[in-house]
Amino acid sequence: MPRFTDWQLLKTRHEHWAYKEDIEDNGPACYELGIRKLAGQIHTVYVGHATNLRSRMHSHAIGDNTTKRFMAKSVTNGFQVWFRFHRMTFPFQAEVLETSLIHKFWWKYPWNKVGSPWHPIHPPR
Repeated sequence: MPRFTDWQLLKTRHEHWAYKEDIEDNGPACYELGIRKLAGQIHTVYVGHATNLRSRMHSHAIGDNTTKRFMAKSVTNGFQVWFRFHRMTFPFQAEVLETSLIHKFWWKYPWNKVGSPWHPIHPPR
């Protein structure tokens, strides 16, 4: 298993962008998103890769994409959204790690399943 950073808060019910400081790394990375109730354990729900981590986290928090819709529903239900990442030298390394984690630990990443071409579940149109 790769060495990820500690979990960092990304989004709460009351804030669109809970992460107050700039993400220190704007380079390529493989990252995980997790959700938890206020006093609970973080449950990993998504793995992804980014060419620019800072931009990708901002996009997840306030952008308009499928992951953002999952996040919105989660925070409405009282969850916080957290993230952690593993820095990479090159973007293709992050993509390879993401693919490897999905194939090895597919049950850990339910948000990756919806709409993915390798999984039979696709969002309704």
